[in-house]
Amino acid sequence: MEPLLGYLASRSTTGSIDPVLASGILRPAEEAQDKMLKEITDDLSKIYAGIEVPARPNGAQAALQIIQSYVQQPDIGKRLQEDEAFAQRLQKYNAQYQFVIQQAENAQIGRVGTAPAQMGEVQTQGMQQ
Repeated sequence: MEPLLGYLASRSTTGSIDPVLASGILRPAEEAQDKMLKEITDDLSKIYAGIEVPARPNGAQAALQIIQSYVQQPDIGKRLQEDEAFAQRLQKYNAQYQFVIQQAENAQIGRVGTAPAQMGEVQTQGMQQ
């Protein structure tokens, strides 16, 4: 997204981005979250129906939280125990999102040479002083 916005700014005579163009590109956070929730729940419905689906490229952390909530439902937990194929499809979907997160962490390690510094559950690297 940033390269596109940079390109638009460079094409402008004032060096700023036209708000009309920006509003067509950027999506409000709430709208993006709603879209992500709908896509992931649609994926979970397909998995339940026996259709294998791949993880989406964005929103891995949110997807994992939604999946965690999904498997805590009593009927889903029961089906996971009874239906091996369903359990495998859901485990694969979950693992794909975990892989996306791992890849993002690997990219961070590649940039700085080590894992991000942490203090407890708080990442200290990149914090403003």
